[in-house]
Amino acid sequence: MDSRLKSSTNSVSFDIEKSHDHVNWKFLLLMDQLKKRGWAVANRCFMCYEEEESIDHILIHCSKTRALWDLSFALFGVCWVLPYSARETLIEWGGFMLGKKHRKVWKAAPLCLFWAVWMERNRIAFDNEDFSVHSLKNSFVCNLWVWTKSIVNEGPLTLPSFLDWLGAR
Repeated sequence: MDSRLKSSTNSVSFDIEKSHDHVNWKFLLLMDQLKKRGWAVANRCFMCYEEEESIDHILIHCSKTRALWDLSFALFGVCWVLPYSARETLIEWGGFMLGKKHRKVWKAAPLCLFWAVWMERNRIAFDNEDFSVHSLKNSFVCNLWVWTKSIVNEGPLTLPSFLDWLGAR
């Protein structure tokens, strides 16, 4: 059960180590995919407005997303170079040099980060909201805590104690 996460309702489990096999990246309708399907759209990232929007850009390379990756690495006290693609990131994401419980939270981190980025992107694209790095970071940290607190059942009960616990590996 090391690589499985259960939702807060405990009705769904998800195998993190196999998640890259189940995601069909070409069906995530970002601007690059709409363009390939013949739609005439201006293709730019909704978050940074600097590059064309693609799954790898929005989840890995976007300067706004990079701030979230940096936060994630700082929380765990690790230095890591991200691969080129989101798929490769999931494949290569291991729990090196972390204790058992920290490793479980570490394995959930990229999926939680992807979720936070995707929700922020949709908030900007569909609700005409402005980008907020604070909202993005808050979403990531709070979701990581909620998603994994059942795994760390003996540890931190509050968000601040969870953050302290992450840094004290």
